[in-house]
Amino acid sequence: MVNKNSISVGTAMLNDIAYSFQMKYKLCSLFRLMDNGWKLSKDARSILMIKKGNKLVFEILVRTKTG
Repeated sequence: MVNKNSISVGTAMLNDIAYSFQMKYKLCSLFRLMDNGWKLSKDARSILMIKKGNKLVFEILVRTKTG
């Protein structure tokens, strides 16, 4: 895992994922994480997923044509 400054901050393993070499960004389904026991929290600048003391912070804004 890396932060928004491309600095390594740790490792995580995601199971049962779909992957495409053609995509510019990697996508992560927050609903799928919640189905697997992760809890969602957010503030004005990031989304935080928490499970058993582990934290995933999504802090990189990805602009798309639809929002």
